[in-house]
Amino acid sequence: MECNLHKYRVDPREIHFIRFIMEACDHVAVVSTIDVKSGLISLSVPPDREEEAEEIMNSLGRSMFLDKLEDREQTP
Repeated sequence: MECNLHKYRVDPREIHFIRFIMEACDHVAVVSTIDVKSGLISLSVPPDREEEAEEIMNSLGRSMFLDKLEDREQTP
């Protein structure tokens, strides 16, 4: 399945919480840690779950540091 890739810089202490939330929300996205020290993560999001994933990340961004780094790109 093709997914869209979104990269974020977050507080490293929040990575596990973000992963837990995405898994708890019926696996809206797969969260991968790129660099734990700098808090760099990626979200692989199926095209049909984009809106839901964005809403979740926007909601989380109101209570923690989230910096979206680049626009989505497709991954095989």
